[in-house]
Amino acid sequence: MSVFIEAEKIYLEIPYETQGDDYDSEVGLLGSLALARTSRATVLSGVSFTAKEGDRIGIMGLNGAGKTTLLKVLNGAYAPTSGSLRREGSLQSLLTTMLGFNEYATIAENIILRGTAMGLRYRQMRAVIDDVLEFSGLEDKASRQLHTLSTGQRMRLGFAISTTIQPDILLMDEWIGTGDAAFVEKAKQRMMNRFSGSKISIIASHSVGLLKSLCNKALVLDKGRMVYFGGMEDGINVYHKIVEHAKPDEKKLAAASDPLLFGDISGSIDKVVFDAAGRVSILGWAVGARKEKILAMEIATSKGVYFMEDMRRMDRPDVNLYFGKKAGADLGFLVTLPCLVDENEKGRFLASLKVRAGASEGSLGEPLPFAFDRMK
Repeated sequence: MSVFIEAEKIYLEIPYETQGDDYDSEVGLLGSLALARTSRATVLSGVSFTAKEGDRIGIMGLNGAGKTTLLKVLNGAYAPTSGSLRREGSLQSLLTTMLGFNEYATIAENIILRGTAMGLRYRQMRAVIDDVLEFSGLEDKASRQLHTLSTGQRMRLGFAISTTIQPDILLMDEWIGTGDAAFVEKAKQRMMNRFSGSKISIIASHSVGLLKSLCNKALVLDKGRMVYFGGMEDGINVYHKIVEHAKPDEKKLAAASDPLLFGDISGSIDKVVFDAAGRVSILGWAVGARKEKILAMEIATSKGVYFMEDMRRMDRPDVNLYFGKKAGADLGFLVTLPCLVDENEKGRFLASLKVRAGASEGSLGEPLPFAFDRMK
């Protein structure tokens, strides 16, 4: 059986109600007594794409672009107002892991209930009860009612149930939160196994770096309209242009979600080393907005301001992986300053330290953030 998703000219309108005429602060109580008026908002338009086996699709867009709404159309929660959607293969959507629970049913009963809400068969869920209880660390609580569990325990239970069966098609909204820290690594490993084990995976996220590391195709939404579907690199460029033309508050939110991609200059100061003689070395990495190497650096300190173009280049495999660069990209740097700092000056020196980088002295970005607490 071939596994696929075919979306053709999907449009979705959602009704909403308004009370009275346009808002007027003088209307007061009279406005609340006016008859409600039903209107419709178009939240998705012109969504057409085909997903085949082996596709790993990342959905990109600013807040409110329609990413989660599209996933809800794909999993059947919303029926398209117009257009067609065809799908073949078992599907699991990790949009909410708490759907189908009953507060006063036991944990074991809720495993069956949640599985049924996922569209799985009773026999399938009976076979995995022990695995779900073990994975979520609730083996000794199978006969307790759900309302006796803490929030963290519920999250672990919901995650364990939702990921117990390997689907043909996996839909995800962001990278699922999994509760307490002791559970995180185990949950990440299972999520990666389910993601790579599915025949088609679709994930919506604000993190372009995450999508680039996981996906081979991009679907870009802008105010509910699909503006691109295809290769990941071109998709990132399309999304980057949307961010560049966004309103200041939207741009700020996008930059906060993925600062490595949407700042003019990306990077960090990873270490500041003082040797026995008082010499100061600064280690870090930086790239331009188009992922190019920086060529100039200005370092402001309590000892003076230094402009440098001869920093030592270093390869950074972690940064290469994030940006999809090959070994030898030399995005790291090591700079030794032409000044000496004695023991009593270290605190004041670190507090004043600001490092700006760019393509030239006239195009330096904002100061690079520190990857450590320099005040300690």
